[in-house]
Amino acid sequence: MTDFKVIAMMMADRRKQISFISVWITLFCVHGSYAQEMVGVGYSDSRERAVQLAYVDLAQQLFVRVESTTEVRQSYEGSSFSQRSISETDIPLLQVPVSCEATSKEYECHAVFDSEAARPRYQSALAQSEIGLRDDFVRYQSASADAKYPAGKALATALNNYQKLRRVAGFLGLGSEFNHRDIASVVEKWQSSARFNVSSLRAAAALIVDDVAEANVSVAPPFTPDSQELTPFGRAFLKELETQLGARLKKQAPRYKLLGSYMVTDKGMDLSYELVDLQGNSTVQVKQIHLLPAAYSTYETEPSSIDFDQLLRKGLAVSGDFSVAVATNKGMRNLAFEAGDSLELLVKLNRPGYFYVVGYSAESGRDIQYLLPVSYGNGREQFVQYVSAEQVNRWVSLGEFEVSPPFGTERLQVFASEDTPVDNLPLYFYDATSGYFLIGEQKTNQVRSDRTRGLKKIRKAAKAKAESFLVFSTYE
Repeated sequence: MTDFKVIAMMMADRRKQISFISVWITLFCVHGSYAQEMVGVGYSDSRERAVQLAYVDLAQQLFVRVESTTEVRQSYEGSSFSQRSISETDIPLLQVPVSCEATSKEYECHAVFDSEAARPRYQSALAQSEIGLRDDFVRYQSASADAKYPAGKALATALNNYQKLRRVAGFLGLGSEFNHRDIASVVEKWQSSARFNVSSLRAAAALIVDDVAEANVSVAPPFTPDSQELTPFGRAFLKELETQLGARLKKQAPRYKLLGSYMVTDKGMDLSYELVDLQGNSTVQVKQIHLLPAAYSTYETEPSSIDFDQLLRKGLAVSGDFSVAVATNKGMRNLAFEAGDSLELLVKLNRPGYFYVVGYSAESGRDIQYLLPVSYGNGREQFVQYVSAEQVNRWVSLGEFEVSPPFGTERLQVFASEDTPVDNLPLYFYDATSGYFLIGEQKTNQVRSDRTRGLKKIRKAAKAKAESFLVFSTYE
């Protein structure tokens, strides 16, 4: 399974020692205080495809910024939780202008999101969504006992779509006098009373997909709110969902996607899935399931990387000055890869610069850090790749990788700089047993790798830097 979270930060050389948390807090505090313009770029030999890629690129950029805004409230049962978008497909793009230019080889399309120009559109859409949510609430309250369940589903779906708009509206600094908390509380009570109590994963998967009439559906494994690590439970439930979808399952170019999350309580597991229309990024339906402990007792449900991922999920607001993104050829989030699959790792910079990749892996009961070779150079140069002006805003491939043992969770951290970092790489040595270029002090029986020889580029002060993270898991 592959999934990740992108985090970018801007740090001048003189502030290189500042802590991650300090940087995140600083950026979050100034977030939204100025107009922002983001540009999604897409390239393809098809204009339609180039436009689609531009919108996807823009949604991913917005996702990073909107994801840093969370709402914390009291649930019906009294426990507090953090509400956040779970995918870049949760970012509704409203009437975003796009322009394309045709070259001799391909189309280049730009989708421009100007925060000031977008404010009236999202303010109007938010107002319309509020009216629809009120109407659904009235229908739910007046529904008969037989009509209560479909009315509750419609209300939950309307609330979900409203919350998507509200997240972006909050990012844009839009205000609203409408308080949806009472409706949210009613929906939570309805979900608590109407949810299905099941004692097997197969029954839970069947209930989630039983009224999915749509074809061309892809599915993601469920995750906990604070981690993007694939747990044994998530892996097992993904396989059950794929089996239940049958002919409706489509992993390549799907129209719809099932996205899920879960939380374990002392009474069992609360499992939630929503069906998202990928063309409009709108929620088609929401389904809540309560799993009894017997259903998942043989599976590990807690991720091992929860603390690490909690850090990655805070302070995601970034400067648009210099940025780096990391992805796979199958997308950016909520992707599953199993043994025998292949994936291509991709990196993109918005300005010419250099990058290197640090990997984090658990192997043979120990955590290791390693440098990932990304170029054809020798010595330290093999770990640094340059992105030219012609490659700016294009995905640069790090190569194709086959999913093979040992399986588990891996993390890749991409460091980008406008100046070459070749002489600032961490100490490393090659470990023949693992096949990694391990980071750390050399072992006594190993020779320290030589530093790169030759001319060195003169450094200038305060060069922009950026970082990005990719978290992914593999399974049999």
